[in-house]
Amino acid sequence: MKTLIITMEYPPQIGGIASYVYNLAKNTPNSSVYAPKMLGDAEFDKKNQWKVWRGKPYFLFMWPRWIKMLMQILSIVDKEKIEKIYVHHALPAGYVAYLLKKFKRIPYTLFFHGTDLELGIKNKKNKLKKIILSAD
Repeated sequence: MKTLIITMEYPPQIGGIASYVYNLAKNTPNSSVYAPKMLGDAEFDKKNQWKVWRGKPYFLFMWPRWIKMLMQILSIVDKEKIEKIYVHHALPAGYVAYLLKKFKRIPYTLFFHGTDLELGIKNKKNKLKKIILSAD
């Protein structure tokens, strides 16, 4: 099964989530990663055996800004024939995964790290949270 891991934190960025996602990719057969572009990413990515797709996930002046991420990931899904998605960061990547589930029938798993869940519960977008949490 071909899996796409969507994350906003990935090496060479330093941090717990970045390390976690890197190790998930390393230990998930047939996986690839979508992560933001950053300084030093090309050198880091070529050391790995899996494909890392880098993009700038947000529009500057268009709302919702994450629609740009959706368009980039749709392209990856079609090129790679993705069958499963792992999502880190419920907002905004959860929106993208939810739409892919609805329109492309691709199941997704949502990961929470640290206080993500607690902060998300305090967020006023309750209806959107319930939609995103409909992961498989």
